[in-house]
Amino acid sequence: MNNTARKTTIKKTVFTSVTSLVAACVLYTMTLPLHANEPHRITHEDLIITTPFVFVTPPAALTAGGYLHIENTGDKDDILIGGTAAFAGKTEIHEMKMIDSVMKMKHLAQGLVIPAGESIELKPGGLHVMFMGLKEDLVEGKAVAGTLEFRKAGTVQIEYQVLDRKKHMSGKKHKHDSH
Repeated sequence: MNNTARKTTIKKTVFTSVTSLVAACVLYTMTLPLHANEPHRITHEDLIITTPFVFVTPPAALTAGGYLHIENTGDKDDILIGGTAAFAGKTEIHEMKMIDSVMKMKHLAQGLVIPAGESIELKPGGLHVMFMGLKEDLVEGKAVAGTLEFRKAGTVQIEYQVLDRKKHMSGKKHKHDSH
């Protein structure tokens, strides 16, 4: 084989290798389970839980709210009865609603029914996970661990993303008050 043929063979080999590497990188990124713009997703039993988050807390805050979306793909209702969080002394399921022109919050002692084949949104100004007795400040960009307890599905490990309230709410059409 002369030098020209050898150089051509080397160039083809390098081109093929680089092309294969680029294709492999593209395919790999297409299969990543979580991208920055996609919601965090947890599947457990018949439940799909997406976008769990909490807001940044001011220094020494005692409470925070947790928000997420729960879809029950099963054929039987389940009930969210509580949870735990290493960053809080107590975790409960709460509801905020307007009663006689006053926003009131109450503990859902019997839990929150997640109907079969339906979804529930826990969001600011409504249903939420209530964290009381915070043991640390919740800092933007950090993730904090916890669990949710369901009557049928049992315990689900959750990682709440800590978001800045102003940045998060600026993308919403309506502003909600929370605690």
